[in-house]
Amino acid sequence: DALGRLAEHSLLAPVTSAGGTRYHALEPVRQFAAARLDAEAEGGGGARRRHLGWCLTEAAGLDRADPAEPEWQAAFDAAADEFRAALAWSAALSAQQADAGRQADAAQQADAGRLAATFSGLLFTRGRLREAQQRYEQAAVLASDPAAAARALECAAATAKIRTAGDEALRLDRAAA
Repeated sequence: DALGRLAEHSLLAPVTSAGGTRYHALEPVRQFAAARLDAEAEGGGGARRRHLGWCLTEAAGLDRADPAEPEWQAAFDAAADEFRAALAWSAALSAQQADAGRQADAAQQADAGRLAATFSGLLFTRGRLREAQQRYEQAAVLASDPAAAARALECAAATAKIRTAGDEALRLDRAAA
């Protein structure tokens, strides 16, 4: 009901598909909401962390699901932008903390690393190899230990080889070693 009322007031755009109706915020509304979330985050709010947790759960569900099922592709496409947003926020927060000379929140960084690693594999499965390679590299940066970083770099190198990006594959193989 609440979503329908917001759509009636042109604050949300409904998108109907076989899987049901989803609502997307219009760009000015999205920007306003993002600014409010950022202000909340500075005050210690946890909306972004809860979003990251939701993304981890969704990504894990997609990772367990059969990509040959027709619903898988639609579910991935519906959630991919959420994963990107959570990773962008996590990377920006880590950079801000580093710039301020503070230690990054280890739990948040570990969650972001797991999301980047899972999202990379999902992108690979979906056939989006360029972004998969970039997300594998991001997973290596966010990895909680050197072994996990090396595994992510090996996957990035393998993806670069499939893309026939030889120089990138060599760079990533060296970094993994």
